[in-house]
Amino acid sequence: MSDVEGFESGAADAAERIRNAGSALVIAHIDADGITAASIASIALQREGIDHEVKFIKKLDPPMLQSVLDEKYDVLWFVDLGSGMYSKMDERCIVADHHRPDSMERERHVNPHLYGIDGSSEVSGSGVTYAISVAMNANNKDLSALAIVGAVGDFQESAHSRLTGYNHKIVEDAVEYAGMTAEVDIRTFGKQTKPLPILFQYSTDPKLIDYITDQIDDRESCIRFFTELGIDLNETVYWTQLDRVEKAKIVSALVNRMIDRGRGVTDVKKLLGEIYTIPENTVGTPENWIMHLPEDMRISARVLFDAKEFATLLNACGRHELPEVGMEVCKGDRSEYLMKALNQQNGHRESLKTAIELVKLGEENGIREEVSGVSLHNIRFFHGGKKIKDTILGIITGMLLNSPEVQCSDKPLIAFADSSDGSNTLKVSGRGTKEMVDHGLDLSLAMIKSSKECGGTGGGHNIAAGASVPYGKENEFLLKLDRLIGQQINGE
Repeated sequence: MSDVEGFESGAADAAERIRNAGSALVIAHIDADGITAASIASIALQREGIDHEVKFIKKLDPPMLQSVLDEKYDVLWFVDLGSGMYSKMDERCIVADHHRPDSMERERHVNPHLYGIDGSSEVSGSGVTYAISVAMNANNKDLSALAIVGAVGDFQESAHSRLTGYNHKIVEDAVEYAGMTAEVDIRTFGKQTKPLPILFQYSTDPKLIDYITDQIDDRESCIRFFTELGIDLNETVYWTQLDRVEKAKIVSALVNRMIDRGRGVTDVKKLLGEIYTIPENTVGTPENWIMHLPEDMRISARVLFDAKEFATLLNACGRHELPEVGMEVCKGDRSEYLMKALNQQNGHRESLKTAIELVKLGEENGIREEVSGVSLHNIRFFHGGKKIKDTILGIITGMLLNSPEVQCSDKPLIAFADSSDGSNTLKVSGRGTKEMVDHGLDLSLAMIKSSKECGGTGGGHNIAAGASVPYGKENEFLLKLDRLIGQQINGE
């Protein structure tokens, strides 16, 4: 049973400790959820007049934890990380996390798993941080839209095509206090920034071109699809500019084509979902800021109006050593830091494209199903070595798992890359699907146990988890992981 009252009571206890502090250090993860969590915490502390700094880290291992514990602050506030190391922390530490904890101790430890709430789908790290911030001061409810960006950035809406659980409560706050809209719409990524033909041509979730192309040029097929529906493309048109009647006409045509191609109800349902649109002016933003940008940047800046696109922008910053830039954008900067973030996004897209093509080519970095001549029955894996940055490994793994071109979504996908922190270890990322979890998959438990037996560490969620293992131990790790996942799913 979900104990929401207990969860919020724990958040209130943590808030009281923070509010009484003279100084604080916020320690956050570098992904979109971590950056939004850090932003929420920083704004809440600033409003309370508490001196603080923010430190972003890629992973919290024993050496990193010790360096944090050596800091001279009244409070060490961990956001979107920390639960896996909670048992090794001191009394100054407060944890706001949603990953699997190493301790069921609740004092100074706010984690949904401690209260029967699913941390992989019902509330993210930024959502936990938001709960603490609201307990500090109810006026912080205007930070709710940032928590939605974090949750969407962690794919917490993917299972049901909408945010559920405690996240839904935050959605209600965001609608009431942050001016956000939540409405059913097409789930295609890029509705704010991509012209209609391009939007549909390059959509991957779902892959709409499969229902539009007629064996001629894909772009021409998309243009013909819209013109036959009476959508005027003489000028550049974006999805967000269409009225309800035009959108309904397009969706109806897509559904008919999907059914004609033999797609079932499940595929059709994935076409639509609850979409979260953020207003132009949020916390800390100057009035009418978009009109003060260079004209060629105004369309690109509209990524901030869509929760999914906003989260992608933050990942572009965090995964390429610029999490502070993303945080400043979250806190309202719409000039220098926004320009840096938008420029970084282009590089991020190229990095993802290059890495995905590298894996698809096969050869040394391709997806495999055997190790040292031994077949793996329950997982697939690829090894990026030094060619794929460890900071984007999880994103690449998720994209490949859900790619119709790769067709590997029937088993968890595991990925390796050389760690960039000089630790002489390999970074591991694993991704599964909701269907796998429904059949017993818990990647977090499997990663924790397999990595520990190989001299490493691991953690995460049932559907997405990570680990670090020593060089030369990857084959042993894979065989142990394959066996454990087989036991979870098949009872082997």
